[in-house]
Amino acid sequence: MKNLLTTLIITGLTAVASASHATTCDTLRGTLTTRTLTADKGYVLDGTVIVPDGETLTIKPGVHLFGMNGSSLIIDKGAQLQAIGKADSMIHFTSAQPVISRTAGDWIGVAILGKANNNESNNTPIIRNSTSYYGGATINNDNSGTLRYVSIAYAGQQVTGD
Repeated sequence: MKNLLTTLIITGLTAVASASHATTCDTLRGTLTTRTLTADKGYVLDGTVIVPDGETLTIKPGVHLFGMNGSSLIIDKGAQLQAIGKADSMIHFTSAQPVISRTAGDWIGVAILGKANNNESNNTPIIRNSTSYYGGATINNDNSGTLRYVSIAYAGQQVTGD
């Protein structure tokens, strides 16, 4: 059933992606290596998508990313997110739900876990799929990347326990 639902959503997203000049959608899941996302296709976040230490996710202007229910993008300590859109070609993270059904909390969102001090205990984890991810340390000149002309919509789904 989940595969059927995913197929139906991806089919619908392909139509949305086509309207925004992309012709197909790729699904992102699990751990990513350094890669570049381009605007010739849309991207579906399925589950916990992690950019680990030492890797960089580059997102080009005009890219649309669609978060499935329960999905998140985690930029781990030592990783970078380079998402540099343009005023006339923004980068959009949004819900994978049909446009008419989108609402706040459709997907979890984006977490950037740098190595600098933060306003929370550095021992406060983000827990996803039985794995704990910790942000914060004492390297205040840490660089976890750049977000410019980026929209994150319909995120905020509550994460309870695992």
